Amino acid sequence: MANFTLNGLEDVVQPGQITKVDLEKKDYLRSKGEIYNDGNSIIRKSIKTSVVRYCDDFIIVTNDEVEVPLIMNRVNDFLCVRGLCINERKSMCSK
Repeated sequence: MANFTLNGLEDVVQPGQITKVDLEKKDYLRSKGEIYNDGNSIIRKSIKTSVVRYCDDFIIVTNDEVEVPLIMNRVNDFLCVRGLCINERKSMCSK
């Protein structure tokens, strides 16, 4: 039953934007003497988010730290509507 309750979670965790400037790459290229403006595709990255579900547990993986709190808020709202909440003791963010 828990697995059914989490149906739709994949849609909730989708990133708010598709691409953004990869600041780490931009800084690295700048240190090598290469300057690119923010619209250049060379310094942009695709934001990706995935969900792994097993019974009533799930793992959310994203490649953008700025998206983490936004995704967490949307997941909290998603779970709250279903009478559930994130177990803070079992939850963590890591890079």
